[in-house]
Amino acid sequence: MRNLLKSQLCPFEEQSSCIGEVRGRGLMNGIAIINRESAPDSCGNYPPDSVMAQRIQHESLRRELVLELGGCNRCVVRFLPPLIVTEQQIDEIAAAGHGGPDA
Repeated sequence: MRNLLKSQLCPFEEQSSCIGEVRGRGLMNGIAIINRESAPDSCGNYPPDSVMAQRIQHESLRRELVLELGGCNRCVVRFLPPLIVTEQQIDEIAAAGHGGPDA
């Protein structure tokens, strides 16, 4: 179960242009939010988008999902569920993110 949340978050990378990377270990996971409308740097990396990260955090709170912001420029949306989280609850978190029935 320790990689269940990350495996359910990874498809978001391909579905959303504002997601740069899904990363983490165990139950502690993060999604780096980027701005693809800006030019990438010399290494090909797009700049972080802290404004979009805040919008995601506020919308998540509206849906009763508490997320933290961290990383450089507060552009990483952090998922930090308690150790007692169930597989069903992780499924509900992922479904809400996909615009599922409880979204």
